[in-house]
Amino acid sequence: HTEPMRCVDLSELLESECQEFAELGQPASFAGAYGIRCDCRPDALARAVRNLIDNAIKYGGGSRVSVRVDVEWVEISVADDGPGIAPELRERAVRPFERLSQTNNVGFGLGLAVAQAIAAGHGGELILDANRPTGLIARLRFPAHS
Repeated sequence: HTEPMRCVDLSELLESECQEFAELGQPASFAGAYGIRCDCRPDALARAVRNLIDNAIKYGGGSRVSVRVDVEWVEISVADDGPGIAPELRERAVRPFERLSQTNNVGFGLGLAVAQAIAAGHGGELILDANRPTGLIARLRFPAHS
């Protein structure tokens, strides 16, 4: 059973997810843009974003969440300043049960795989890029439905 698509205030959803982490003393912040509305599966998208924020905090020391939209795409970015993931390991990082860090045995290595599946369920993708000067940017990118 799939959650139905609904038009929601995506900025509000993202800010709310960041606030939940912040209230627990976790370094998570939402960096604008406000008033972005789009069609999505809000519960699924919130889960994907929670996974990305959680990873950014665990492995990157904190997260900064932003969103942008253009005519074709909505893009949610979760950035951190940690060690990042080497380009040759990024494809492996999104596989279920794959954990790149042997030192931190928290969780089951499903966070990125779930986020990727949710992005695919929105007709999009999860993109892992280097943050500059250090860190990782995880981008959930999906078509902007009018």
